[in-house]
Amino acid sequence: MFSFGQESKHRCSVVTMDQWVTAASSLLALLLYYSTLDAGFVYDDRRAILSNPDVIGHTTIRALFENDFWGTPLSDSGSHGSYRPLCVATFRLNYAFSGFKPWSYHFFNIVLHSIATALVVTTAKRLMPQHCIRVGTAVAGLSFAAHPIHTEAVASVVGRADLVACELLQWCTLAGTFLFATAATLSKEPAIMVVPLCIFYDFLKDTRQGEPYSKCRWRSICALSTGGFVLLYWRLRLAGAPSAFAAADNPASRDPSILTRFYTFSYLPVFNFLLLIYPFQLSFDWSMDSIPRITTLFDIRNIYSLIFYAVISKVTWIALSNEMIKQQERKEKYFKKQNNKIKHKWNYNSKQYNRRQDCERKTIIPHKENASFKRTICPCNGCKHTLTEEHTNVCRAINNNNTVMHQSTCVCPTTVGRSKKDNSQKNVYRSPQVAMLLFTAFMSLPFVPASNILFYVGFVVAERVLYIPSVGFCFLLGLGAGTLTKNWRRYEMRSRMFMSALLITLLAMSSATMRRNLDWRDEESLFRSAIHINPPKAYGNLGSVLITQGRLAEAEVAFEKALNYRPNMADVHYNLGILHQNQRRYGEAIKSFERAIYFRPSMALAYVNLGTSLMADGRLAEAASALRAGARADGLRVRDRREHDAARVSALVQLASLHSQRGHWHKALSAYKDALQILPDSNAPIVGWTRHNVLSMASKVHMQLHQWTQAEHSILSALSLAPNHVATHLALAQIVSRNVSRSMEAEVWYKKAVTLAPDDPTVRDQFGMFLRSQRRLLESAEQLVKAARLSPTNSARATTAARALRDARRCRSAERWYARAVELNPEDAEHHSNLGAILHLNGKYVAAASSYRRALQLQPNDQITITNLKRVRKLITNQKKK
Repeated sequence: MFSFGQESKHRCSVVTMDQWVTAASSLLALLLYYSTLDAGFVYDDRRAILSNPDVIGHTTIRALFENDFWGTPLSDSGSHGSYRPLCVATFRLNYAFSGFKPWSYHFFNIVLHSIATALVVTTAKRLMPQHCIRVGTAVAGLSFAAHPIHTEAVASVVGRADLVACELLQWCTLAGTFLFATAATLSKEPAIMVVPLCIFYDFLKDTRQGEPYSKCRWRSICALSTGGFVLLYWRLRLAGAPSAFAAADNPASRDPSILTRFYTFSYLPVFNFLLLIYPFQLSFDWSMDSIPRITTLFDIRNIYSLIFYAVISKVTWIALSNEMIKQQERKEKYFKKQNNKIKHKWNYNSKQYNRRQDCERKTIIPHKENASFKRTICPCNGCKHTLTEEHTNVCRAINNNNTVMHQSTCVCPTTVGRSKKDNSQKNVYRSPQVAMLLFTAFMSLPFVPASNILFYVGFVVAERVLYIPSVGFCFLLGLGAGTLTKNWRRYEMRSRMFMSALLITLLAMSSATMRRNLDWRDEESLFRSAIHINPPKAYGNLGSVLITQGRLAEAEVAFEKALNYRPNMADVHYNLGILHQNQRRYGEAIKSFERAIYFRPSMALAYVNLGTSLMADGRLAEAASALRAGARADGLRVRDRREHDAARVSALVQLASLHSQRGHWHKALSAYKDALQILPDSNAPIVGWTRHNVLSMASKVHMQLHQWTQAEHSILSALSLAPNHVATHLALAQIVSRNVSRSMEAEVWYKKAVTLAPDDPTVRDQFGMFLRSQRRLLESAEQLVKAARLSPTNSARATTAARALRDARRCRSAERWYARAVELNPEDAEHHSNLGAILHLNGKYVAAASSYRRALQLQPNDQITITNLKRVRKLITNQKKK
């Protein structure tokens, strides 16, 4: 039997062991994903972060709770339906902290994964059977930290939704389950399954059969059930109609055969489970035909499904049946014990005991190290209760912790301080059967929303979705490892072999994770890694990356390979058209854009670029027709509403530009007005276009039509949207300055522009020219000299400053600036001629003659320079005569 000191030392060693396992697992998670700090934004990161107005801060905080994960309003028909405002809020914090520096986003993901790993260890310690705690907890924590299936969730920034949902899910306790479940659901939708998981846990977690506890447990289950239904109803009501997705994203969901759908969707959970077991063939995308549909009963994969579900059902049934039998036995034992207590109490109250003669006491003999002392057969003389284990705590409290305050030959037996702990730990969830049931539920329930059972989802397989279910899988690994090493002292050699195999497996998983991190380092590596699994999608995306790198020949080969696998890919046809357009192969570009439109008529960007290619090919009428069609493209079910609207605006702007080139100013103005109808009332950009831009362009058309009032109104509207836009102030000043009576007002606008951009030479140029038109020559010269000083390498501005100084009769200063222009551009004949003229004017005839001769060397037949040279020679001759 342990002494108090030995037991305390044992407890400390266990606590230290637990801390080391937690620290080691978290550290492993940090080290494995440290290399992702150098990774960039890849794949979905671009749309979810780089072009998401909710992340950039172009929307209010309230918009986070009104838009989906990609920044599209949930009320929009093209919304993805993914509602994750807490995750988007973390992106927004990242952007506020570091802008678009990828390391900040990746660092946050790594920290979340490390914390989630620590929580996995803590949860495993609470749920593992007693004999599995040491080995099982370590195996669960280390395997979760190193499992390669987590790479997409951690290395991809958008995978943060799974990280946050998993972390919040593991924080759930009975007191805060509903609160944390709601927060986890706001991070990612599958986290809503934490509620049924907690209900299942509540059914099995404890064996106490007392009526107060039973009522408390049922109240808890009823509360969780009610809260879960409310949360589910709110989420479904918020999402509205199911989101549309392309048939290629989940081909089986659009298959007309119900048997094909049944066979395929029955096999997909098996495939996901196989990925957890063997995570060495991974892909960023499993859409299209990467997993062929099961169209016949005789497909061998149906046998895999049958075996999988049969084994799961059999094991679950056996574990559940055994546990129900054990619970029934414990219940009968409990009621028998209660009856014995009542009987003892009745006998004591109805009989007078002779404490000296009738109290016969048994010898208290220790039984093993952890056994409590045997009870006496007589009631306690101090508190009058039967000497049971339950009585011991009461009596010790009455007698001041076993200091007996009364005279008795029948003393309460004392225990070594472990009875309280042992009593509190006699819970069913410590049994292997319940642990296995809980871990299986932990693995399967979070996967249900992605299984196509409740509703069709927009993917076939997504590795990031397995982040939360992998917690249950790692628990099962730990449970198995702990069970196999239960009697490790008896079978030391076998246990060593098993632990060596575990170590080799952990090293293999760690190596696979580090190698997979390299795939997520940049988009080219990511897409190349998936060529053997999903070649059309991989080649199509790879071609786009190669275009941005200027590797056009390789990009064209990649696009052609993608189309060989799947000819109806509109995006690939569009990107191939962009490639041909950049190479000025307009005929081929036009064909590619037309194919893209044929396969996806709502692709507004294809119309825009088709119009651009037709204009470059001289087919202006066809170009105008294509641009009008692009402006009217239906966007009812488009994936990215902002991109679609931006494409429509681009079509209208291009159409207005085409009309302007042809002198159809009224048609151009009409196109700009249509563009303004699409843009929001605020100045929030839609992929580059703002209301301010279009209003500014419309004002120029009004000026061409001499509609000065409308032009001024348009530019004032633009200025109200962007009060600090310098070019708009200049445009307004130019419009106002056309009216001579408003010259003072125009000067005010010029000065505001100078105040906003005091170091912009263009602003000084225009202000100087305005002052020159007002015959304020000295002030004009000052502004133009400042412009020349702000661009010290610009010879044209130096010449302009010199000319202004000359007009202001500051000839000496003008001479210096003309000389500066010659110094900056010594091969310009006009600069030498101007310098000769100012030297001539300043009486420096010899130097002037030299400048004129140099000008004639550069431009021999310039009559003005020849005439000036003759005059200066005459003056030189006259001086010599004197």
